[in-house]
Amino acid sequence: MKALHGTAALALVLAFVAGVSAQDNNSAPPELQALPSRPPAPTATESLTPLPLPAGDVPETMSPDLTPPAVPDNYLIGRNDLLAIFVYQMPELTSQVRVNSDGYIELPFLRRPLPASGVTPLALRGVVAKELVAEGLARDPVVRVMVRQVESRPIVVAGAVRYPEVIQAARPMRLLEVLSRAGGLENSAGTTVMLTTPSPSGSVTQEFSIQRLLDDPAPGDDPLLVGGETVRVIPARLVYAVGAFEKPGAFPVVATEPMTVLRVIALAQGFSTSAPASKGHAEIIRTAPDGSRQELPVNIDKILKHKAPDQALVAGDVLYVPEDGAHKVMTAALGDLSAAATLIVGYRVKF
Repeated sequence: MKALHGTAALALVLAFVAGVSAQDNNSAPPELQALPSRPPAPTATESLTPLPLPAGDVPETMSPDLTPPAVPDNYLIGRNDLLAIFVYQMPELTSQVRVNSDGYIELPFLRRPLPASGVTPLALRGVVAKELVAEGLARDPVVRVMVRQVESRPIVVAGAVRYPEVIQAARPMRLLEVLSRAGGLENSAGTTVMLTTPSPSGSVTQEFSIQRLLDDPAPGDDPLLVGGETVRVIPARLVYAVGAFEKPGAFPVVATEPMTVLRVIALAQGFSTSAPASKGHAEIIRTAPDGSRQELPVNIDKILKHKAPDQALVAGDVLYVPEDGAHKVMTAALGDLSAAATLIVGYRVKF
């Protein structure tokens, strides 16, 4: 009987404790109810208002499709350059425009054109911002101006280069760099580069040596180009091998390889095997600036035996080696240099 009373008492205690717990879960004391509750966390679909940009802070990218500027902010804008103008937090005022031939830009949201040629992108952004305020389109706009494409500083590269083209001088470039951007020299390149530079009184043309340019050029041999110039690599002129050669022909005089008697013999693949050459009676036929013809004797036997120096040839020279026992005047064999060129046009060699 006593055990039964103990069990009943324990059941009453447990029921009381359960009731107190249920009351605590369903209601809070007044002092706890007065505290503010934590706001619910935003869901993934809710959008948050971004914090305002600190004063003077201009973001680097104001459009997702914006590419890096073609030139730095100290570049002087020129005619035909393509500009991108961004107004931060006002995408409807963002525009891409090309500088016209008068040096102005016309923006769709402004009533008058703005001068752009000869100023930097940094200066132009201030002009655009001021005009936006004057037109009542913005109160304190943040403007960014970028040059997307340089078209105002063309350098024309022509002649014996691998890729003749127009290069835009977004920055000043040396002559050697311009030639490198055109793919370098063709095999047919000669010894000279002609540079034509515009000036207020008319264009000025200068001649530069390719050999000095390629070796170790001094500043005067490798001028600085800023745009507007024309670079022409003059194709090589020819020297001619005529007479008792295995393969007579015309060969270009290039800057990297001086042309000599022995080099011409090598390019002509040596002397003919069908008819012996009279190496002691060879001649160099050279045309003087006044058009007169000179016949310069050269003893190839002595050159081959190192008893005489190898003789240099210049563009337009004709090396004539007669057949043994048939030495005759060069004029009777060739007539003139134009006939020589016609005779050997099929033997031109590239190297």
